[in-house]
Amino acid sequence: KTYCTTIAVMLPSSSMGFKARFQRKYYGGGEGFREKQSAVHAALCDSFNTPTAMSEIMELINKTNIYVSAGRNNISIFVLENIAKYVTKMLKIFGIIGNTSSEDIGFGESEQKEVVLPYLRVLSSFRDNVRELARQQKGHGEFLALSDKLRDIDLVNLGVSLDDQEDGKALVKFVDRDVLIKAREAKLQLQAEKAAKKEAAAKAREEERKRKLEQGKLAAEDLFKEEKDEDGKNLYSAFDEQGIPTHDSNGEELSKSKIKKLKQKWDIQKKLNDEYLATISNSDN
Repeated sequence: KTYCTTIAVMLPSSSMGFKARFQRKYYGGGEGFREKQSAVHAALCDSFNTPTAMSEIMELINKTNIYVSAGRNNISIFVLENIAKYVTKMLKIFGIIGNTSSEDIGFGESEQKEVVLPYLRVLSSFRDNVRELARQQKGHGEFLALSDKLRDIDLVNLGVSLDDQEDGKALVKFVDRDVLIKAREAKLQLQAEKAAKKEAAAKAREEERKRKLEQGKLAAEDLFKEEKDEDGKNLYSAFDEQGIPTHDSNGEELSKSKIKKLKQKWDIQKKLNDEYLATISNSDN
């Protein structure tokens, strides 16, 4: 399909006027073409050996593409036209394309419309959406989101892949639709997993924040005053001006190392209480 369409585009309306000038200058005057015609004919005469016939046709197309690439401006339009018409004729015989005029190259006009119409519908819908966003004076983000939808959904459903390049331009590729859809689903699954992990982490941070706020309700000065042992007896009997214990329940003075550890706990509670008070103050304001 791609080959025949390319040749059809290359052919000017006056292509037959090039016959005398080009038909024998390149491609050996068409000898290579005639050899492939004979090979296809021989394959079909061999119990209608379709695989071999198609293989010969594909080789003809490949060699013609090489010829076009190498010849550039010095190309026999007459030979190319005959090859394209021959390929079209054989595809009709094999039932790959429907009935077309004997002068048609590739798929007929009605079939071309069927092929092109889905792409035109996507283009028309994209244009309508762009115009609507522009009328509503939406921000750049919404235009980019619409562009991503075109790439990730609309064109993927048509078997078209747009790969964003570093230079800002997209590389267009035709890929099997099912392959693209599976790749899209895998990408969406990965994004969903990342979003779930991010949400779980945010939830854990919020729970930790609430826990600290709840813990911060208690003033540092009161942290040790209500601490009791297993028997319900107060652990400490005396405190300094900050509320840090200086004597145990029996009235014995605490060691310096013990007081140091208690001071560290007091500092932590003081920080939590300050944060709690600041949060309350901000919420009141």
